[in-house]
Amino acid sequence: MKILQLNINHCEAAHDLLMQTVRELKLDLVLIAEPYKHLSTQPWECDSTTKAVIWSCGKFPFQSVVNNKEAGFVAAWVDGIRFYSCYAPPSLSIEQFTDFLDRITGDARQHFPVAIAGDFNAWAVDWGSKFTNARGKALLEAMATLDVVLINTGNTPTYTKGEASSIVDLTFVSSSITRRSISWEVLDIYTASDHSALLWEVSTGQNTRRANRQTNAIGWTVKSFDPSALIVALDGGPIITGSAEEKTKDLMKRVAQACDASMPRKRGVNQRPPVHWWNDHISALRSDCLKKRRISQRGYRRPNSEELVAEYKNARRQLNKAIKDSKRRCWKDLINEVEKDPWGDHTKWS
Repeated sequence: MKILQLNINHCEAAHDLLMQTVRELKLDLVLIAEPYKHLSTQPWECDSTTKAVIWSCGKFPFQSVVNNKEAGFVAAWVDGIRFYSCYAPPSLSIEQFTDFLDRITGDARQHFPVAIAGDFNAWAVDWGSKFTNARGKALLEAMATLDVVLINTGNTPTYTKGEASSIVDLTFVSSSITRRSISWEVLDIYTASDHSALLWEVSTGQNTRRANRQTNAIGWTVKSFDPSALIVALDGGPIITGSAEEKTKDLMKRVAQACDASMPRKRGVNQRPPVHWWNDHISALRSDCLKKRRISQRGYRRPNSEELVAEYKNARRQLNKAIKDSKRRCWKDLINEVEKDPWGDHTKWS
């Protein structure tokens, strides 16, 4: 299961780019803090403040969702794991922050296994901060009451704005989950937010692996079948001698090779097209934004730092404008298409 964790910071461009990132990375679950808007058309659950979100965007549906919504976190069962998406704004007093932690741990203590992730706005040397503040100490003490492990690795900041940077986006999972195959990283992609995207992947259960084998079943495009190519490919000499099992394996291998020679493979079921407004120009602008943001961050103490920041801001404006222009143009095209053919297939715009 591939999970993305990101604080969008109520940014429209970050929301739009996330929609494309979900498709590019073939994500299954997204844990969002401070979303730009609520997606009522998607399997998207949020807390009572609408600032913590869990989005089931892949092949793993919600098994159950907590109905009595709390402030600061939302919880849902997905593939046998209880996921928590959390957001603790910096405006919370230490008393309010402690109450927030008490409510999370009180709920998580009743379930197993769990994954608790989000923007806690807390500092601690345990996850790479320069020092441990009161919120960091409270968070460490709260998580110590649970059988969870912090899976953040390295010291790459998850939040960067100007010269300021910190590690405030954290991921805690039950120790049993760490015994599976698990990975975690800070992605080097442009998000349009001042937070970086965190990607972590957890191996799934037996039932899920069986479902994945079904959705990723091998197949060929029969419409492009070339009988002559199949005959030539199958004419490869006699089947090897040996046991019935060995002969069967050799025969099946030859059939698969012959099918590959006579018709192209089908695209995997999990392959998703880009969002309808995406194009090569926007892709290039996103790469340019990432490049200029890095340069501006590294050059803050240089004499031309203001010029570097201005170049990054200009690149960001161009990207935002290109996205809005493309979405506007695609919307007009959709309206014209509906007017021409109201019964046509318009699902590609969803």
